[in-house]
Amino acid sequence: MLANDLFSYAKEKLSNSDGKNIMRILQEKDGLNLDYTQAVDRVKIMLREKEQEYISAGTACLEDHELGKDPDVRRWIASLPYVMTGNVIWSQQEAPALEACREVESTSSALSDSVSKPSTAAPKCPLHRV
Repeated sequence: MLANDLFSYAKEKLSNSDGKNIMRILQEKDGLNLDYTQAVDRVKIMLREKEQEYISAGTACLEDHELGKDPDVRRWIASLPYVMTGNVIWSQQEAPALEACREVESTSSALSDSVSKPSTAAPKCPLHRV
């Protein structure tokens, strides 16, 4: 959800959507008053934190006496990083909002950082040793 909000923000802004988007929430949150670049940076941090939470939870499942032995559980946990990575790659390459984002924020260096070309390598995750 966070990755989608990051990449759909410009489209929603152009359409004057009043929907809640994490970018808008961060920019409007009392006491924060974040500009676009700061909001992008904050969302990137949040994404990394969620990734770490996933890795910790997955590792705990794999180390569990019963769950860790179940091949279906092991396969499921091993596949989830590909879902997360795939969502980001799709958002970068195919999302209709991306072009609008480039137009609206063409002068923002933060945008070019947030939509840099994705790696085609498999995600680096300790759970892929399964």
